[in-house]
Amino acid sequence: MSMLRKYVSLSMVMILLLSFYSTAFAAGDDQVLRASPYIRSSSINVFADGNGKLRVESYVGATGIVDKLGIKELSIQKKSNGYWLPVEILISDNYKDDAISYIYDTFYYGSAGTTYRAYVEFYVEKDNGSETKISVSSPVTVE
Repeated sequence: MSMLRKYVSLSMVMILLLSFYSTAFAAGDDQVLRASPYIRSSSINVFADGNGKLRVESYVGATGIVDKLGIKELSIQKKSNGYWLPVEILISDNYKDDAISYIYDTFYYGSAGTTYRAYVEFYVEKDNGSETKISVSSPVTVE
């Protein structure tokens, strides 16, 4: 009886492994599967630099050269009573033409002891298509 269980278990594992292999192989070697046809990667980070100063770093990269690339809006939000409230828009409608990546770094001066985060709407446009990606940074408390 024990030998039969081992055989059945081993057979199930082999079937499972083969099904994963065939699924990965079906995509083909020359195909790259992407979650987005326009945005390859993006990031938004906030760092506390001391004396109330926050450094905001943002980046968006396209899957290739696109017609328009940049930020619809980048704003600072503060945490108040458990909610995130908008404080200030740092930049809006700022784009590069015929580009593959876009970097925007800036500063914001906040109040000591207050927790902030950055909210950004990245935008990419190519031919007649476009994509907007909303991201928020990890929260940071001003020193």
